[in-house]
Amino acid sequence: MRKGYHKGRPQGALNQTTLATQALLEGEAEALTRKVVELAKNGHPMALRLCLERLLPPRKDRPITFALPQLEGAEDFPQALKAILEAVAQG
Repeated sequence: MRKGYHKGRPQGALNQTTLATQALLEGEAEALTRKVVELAKNGHPMALRLCLERLLPPRKDRPITFALPQLEGAEDFPQALKAILEAVAQG
């Protein structure tokens, strides 16, 4: 194999479907966005969901609160680990 030769598409290259979609929507983004917002304001559930997901994306993480036992020495770590694992298991 020659140095610098890589199989496949170059990094960052777009596939044909993406390029075709971009060409089709060229100059239409503002009109489409206005239409989706209008539909959402009129109660269209999918348009409303689309708008809300863009304004407030779903969280991928969520802090959890739990009681961690007092750690005074190495012998306390198994209890602390148990508390952490139970909290994670409960979601």
